[in-house]
Amino acid sequence: MVFSRENQRINFSVLSKEDLEKIHKATLEVLETTGFKINSQKCLKILEEGGCKVDYKSQTAFIPSHLVEEALRKNRKNITLCARNPKYDAILDQNHVYITTDGNGTQTLEMETGERRASTKEDIAKSAIIADAVDVVDIYWPMVSAQDYPAHVRHLHDLEASLENTEKHVTFETTMSPKEARYQIEIAAAILGDEEELRKRPIISSLHCTSAPLQMDGNSMEAALEFSKADVPVMFFGMPQPGATGPVTLAGSLVVNNAEVFGCLVITQLTCPGAPVIYGAGIAAFDMRTLKRAGGGPEHGLTGAAAAELARYYGMPSIVGGFVSTAKT
Repeated sequence: MVFSRENQRINFSVLSKEDLEKIHKATLEVLETTGFKINSQKCLKILEEGGCKVDYKSQTAFIPSHLVEEALRKNRKNITLCARNPKYDAILDQNHVYITTDGNGTQTLEMETGERRASTKEDIAKSAIIADAVDVVDIYWPMVSAQDYPAHVRHLHDLEASLENTEKHVTFETTMSPKEARYQIEIAAAILGDEEELRKRPIISSLHCTSAPLQMDGNSMEAALEFSKADVPVMFFGMPQPGATGPVTLAGSLVVNNAEVFGCLVITQLTCPGAPVIYGAGIAAFDMRTLKRAGGGPEHGLTGAAAAELARYYGMPSIVGGFVSTAKT
């Protein structure tokens, strides 16, 4: 189900222009003074050669504001998440909204018995078939993972089961090494013919979660760079929890999220100028009574709207959390 902004005068806004500017200024200050931590010598070297001050002992890079601004200028403004069937192409041009499934669970509930069990490759295939048939779903994100396969090949089976059972674009979040990314690129390229065709029509995209506060896993980042070299869109998705891994104020956690996304964006654009990068955020408050992430809380919706607004301010396509409950099952 695609929602189009036909009337450009109609807007929903939770942040004023002044708010956007304050968050941006605070983000630049955080990156330059507090820094961005990443446990990858390769990525730290990229940042150092690009003009950052790097402390290799603490694995922290201090990113000057001009590198952030330059990375934003280089990033692609419009990105198409192509599908095996072109009628399902998702055009991210600031004027359309799409809905994706969410992932990646490790358990599923048996409909017949109510039993909770480890998820399987067959579960991925079945959910992909359903997502393919349901109009409200525009993009398929494997909802569970193939726990019936060894960890080192599991995510390849996740992708295979997804691409075999939907004509829609497939995104995923589980790639943790450049080698694994390379295999996933080859799987998608085989469907289209070769890697050049995949460059023209990227039928896959990869989401990489940052680690609040102000950190990124080096293996995940290096995998993202492998995708970027192949022109496969990547999403950097921050998930600071206000009151735990982020400031208790929503604006403060938006700054942390912004800084994490920008840290990854700078590394990507220094390595692959013009690579397609999508802004991501899933900021949900920390419930101090239950010690859990309050995914169904109102803060999640507010910060999702604010993050999408920030992305628009930067001219970046975005992916944010939505339609979430804090279910007990």
